[in-house]
Amino acid sequence: QSDSESWDSPAEINFDFQTARINTTQSGDLMYDLAFWDGLTGMNGATRLSGYYQAHAGIFGSDSSVDDTIRLEDYKYSKFLWDNSISLYLKPLQGVPTMEQSSLKYSVDANVYTYNLADGSTVDDREYIGSWISGEDDFNHHEASATAIWKPGYFSVTSGISGNIPPLSRRYSLSTGVGYARSGWTADVSQQTDYENDAWNLQPIVMSGSWTGWKDEVTISQTARYDTDDVRWVSAETLLGFWGFETKFVANYGTTYTWSGTTWTEDPKESFAPSSLTFSYRREFDPKPAWKNRIRTNTRLDTSWNINLRQPTENILGFKWTQVLFIHQFLDLEISFSSTNKSMYLYFPKWRNQLGIPNESNFFQDLMKSFNVFNPEDRRQSQFNMDRIDVSLVHHLRSWDLTVEYSGWPALNSTADGYFWKSELDVFMKWNALPMFNQRTKLQDSSWSVDSFEQDS
Repeated sequence: QSDSESWDSPAEINFDFQTARINTTQSGDLMYDLAFWDGLTGMNGATRLSGYYQAHAGIFGSDSSVDDTIRLEDYKYSKFLWDNSISLYLKPLQGVPTMEQSSLKYSVDANVYTYNLADGSTVDDREYIGSWISGEDDFNHHEASATAIWKPGYFSVTSGISGNIPPLSRRYSLSTGVGYARSGWTADVSQQTDYENDAWNLQPIVMSGSWTGWKDEVTISQTARYDTDDVRWVSAETLLGFWGFETKFVANYGTTYTWSGTTWTEDPKESFAPSSLTFSYRREFDPKPAWKNRIRTNTRLDTSWNINLRQPTENILGFKWTQVLFIHQFLDLEISFSSTNKSMYLYFPKWRNQLGIPNESNFFQDLMKSFNVFNPEDRRQSQFNMDRIDVSLVHHLRSWDLTVEYSGWPALNSTADGYFWKSELDVFMKWNALPMFNQRTKLQDSSWSVDSFEQDS
């Protein structure tokens, strides 16, 4: 717990400042998307140059210092990267309406050049080296695939093959599927076979069905997986969603547990049994803009109750409230609060009896105790605890953005016998590229067009 009760005056508050972290990131992107012969074939990709720099400094007081471990981490963070990705495609059956989505694809994503701290470098003897693309570690993705899709009416039949290309390790996948979609109803059956580690592995059959209606506000879905090798059901998931509320029930094949009186012990045999139950509510509220559309607000509510049906002590209720304010070309302000109750099992007699807990607990009394600012003991006894506070402020300064971010949360102290309030404050400037550097050039119907766009960070 905090030692705030011992503070009689502001002068008694002690601040322990850690070293300030200063980092910068510079990047330039060139993206392209080319299509030929009405989309029969084409290519798209991006190349990016990125520079990273980081340093720590004791600028908030003489009690903060930068040791060699932190300095070495700064040197490792500072680097220059050249990344490139490209994808080529061909749709040979584009002239056939029921099979126009069939395609052949090739894609690669790799680090072309890296300039970073050499392995084995120390603070006193550091060396930066550059290396070009040379082996498997430089490739994030390198794959070729062929997919055949046939869509007669409301039905669809899909078959595909994909695989890694050297220098990546050998991995191939074969997949087939049959589907149906009409008026909000969908049904799908699919199966995949993977080749990895010199062996083919048949994956479980996936069966799913769903219905969405009432202006997409209500959804009912069921998904099940069946293992043909072991001849058993692997998992089943049922979901019901309506107007922001969602309920999800999951059962699967796995380990079950029994309460021994002091801890959970594994049952001798695995079985197919209920696994988890989740209730949630997510909703966004967007009032009408004010001051000639210059001011906009947004409110987001996110509440979830996650129940582990095999170990009811893992029973967590979480709540997050986020408020956002936008003032056009001037200010973006976002404030969020999150709170959790990790002992929801205490309010249910069945679970209390199973765990041997004699004392009764009332959900609403516990909730009211958490708001009792006049009685610290009530707040300590309540199972409702604040998780964290996050504040983000972005002040737009034409070509620059000034951003201030604050986060605070209760953290366990080094002796694990109490908590203290831990805070982080970040302040940074971002240069917004001039419109002349964010240009989109497009050729369509023998006509060229050029426009500017905003690049998300």
